[in-house]
Amino acid sequence: MAILLKEIGSFYIGGHQITISGKPVYKRQFVKGGPIREVDPNGDFETGQMYVQYFRLETPHQKYPVLLMHGGGVCGSIWEESLTENESWLQLFLKHGFNTYVVDAMERGRSGFSQYPDIYTSEPIFRSKNEAWTNFRIGSIYNSDPLKRIAFSDTQFPAERFDDFMKMNVPRWTTNNTAITNAYSALLQKMEDCILIIHSQASEFAGILLNKFSHKIKAAVIIEGSSAPSDENLCCTIPTLYIWGSHIEKGSNWEIYRANMRHYYEKQLSFNAPVTWLNLPETGINGNSHFMMIDKNSTDIFNIIYEWLQKIN
Repeated sequence: MAILLKEIGSFYIGGHQITISGKPVYKRQFVKGGPIREVDPNGDFETGQMYVQYFRLETPHQKYPVLLMHGGGVCGSIWEESLTENESWLQLFLKHGFNTYVVDAMERGRSGFSQYPDIYTSEPIFRSKNEAWTNFRIGSIYNSDPLKRIAFSDTQFPAERFDDFMKMNVPRWTTNNTAITNAYSALLQKMEDCILIIHSQASEFAGILLNKFSHKIKAAVIIEGSSAPSDENLCCTIPTLYIWGSHIEKGSNWEIYRANMRHYYEKQLSFNAPVTWLNLPETGINGNSHFMMIDKNSTDIFNIIYEWLQKIN
């Protein structure tokens, strides 16, 4: 089925000016054969901005658009690319009639990043293949030789494309979460009513957004959220679907993350909140990794989300 788009566009939102001073001027050659030029690292700079791309359909069939919020160490491309023959979740949301927004969160991808230590107060973190293989629950043993890696026997992750997946990874920081939340807040202030599709680290920002913009957010899907909202951000009015994959006990910290999210979910239930907890293995769906939007059964997982959204909207 063809996707008929009315408009594709993008914009930057959020951010502010910051001034750097007192740094020494140095010299660099920018291009081969070019002159040696002075580089002055002092002056005014923009920081904290977020890149937003939107896709508006010629005839949207769904009442509310979706905002796709990626997790840590990746950017919006995680929703746009499929490592299998499946269609990406961006394509699927559009084909199912949703106007769609995809962001590169502040500090990631096309949002750019800022100077350390002048603006960012910590160094970037780069995730190794070794860590990603086990932490994202793809398999038990990583090896630099792809033929010697051992994936879980039931894994839904396309293990043969793991190296391509790692090309999608970008640096992240641990000290910019307030700035990231501020950029998302600026976006939601501008957007129409919407649905949030939230992955992993984005749950930390979403916890604040769900409370602050409860009048605009019509539903939320939290895919393996790694940070439960604090009690003061308890939101009990927005329909929310929590989804968890397989081998949680075999990935570092995931049992803790799930327990924290479960505690928050049960607190919502105590207030009769419209929330649903879905542990995929308990439904007979096994082998999903942390990145179920690019797993081999990604279309099946999308359909579960779509059917849930149809029931509550």
